[in-house]
Amino acid sequence: MNDYKISDEYKGGARELEFNEDDYWMMIARVASLRSNDPSTRVGACYVSEDGEFISFGYNHSPYKWNINTFPFKGGAKELHNTKYPYIIHGEIDGLKEKDYTNSTCYVTLFPCSNCAKQMIHRGVKKVVYLDYRMSESIKEDVESVLIMFKECGVECVNYRDIRGIDGLEVNFKDVTEDNVKILKRTRNNDGQ
Repeated sequence: MNDYKISDEYKGGARELEFNEDDYWMMIARVASLRSNDPSTRVGACYVSEDGEFISFGYNHSPYKWNINTFPFKGGAKELHNTKYPYIIHGEIDGLKEKDYTNSTCYVTLFPCSNCAKQMIHRGVKKVVYLDYRMSESIKEDVESVLIMFKECGVECVNYRDIRGIDGLEVNFKDVTEDNVKILKRTRNNDGQ
């Protein structure tokens, strides 16, 4: 048998990656959020094992058997039962399938609520990377509760923008290619702020 080998002139030449693992998993969470039928808040979550393997994804939506024409998506009601909030399934919960989440990381497009945080902790999630958060007076206490739970249970919680030193992740979802994914760099002053 001949001793086949690749000629040196053809070796190498791989393209340099433009984004890292955190970018990749957060983009999957963003793509998952596109499946949401919520017209005002689209949330996606992506779970990754401690070995860096994909586990599952989820997105917020109305319960599957609820006719979307009768679901209270319109908002504006003062009575809680006339709003989507007590009924909608959150992306983090939707992503928790019948799998092992021990020591996993959840990449999520919106800071989790206390109910989602409890479920993630209970299933063994050890790190949460969130893209955005809403800090209004109505949810300030819920955010504080989540941070307390995460701290007490040893769950690391970080903002994606902080770990990447960027202002955002912009993706043109009509044609997702490496050319139309932009990582928006944060402009820093001389103090590194």
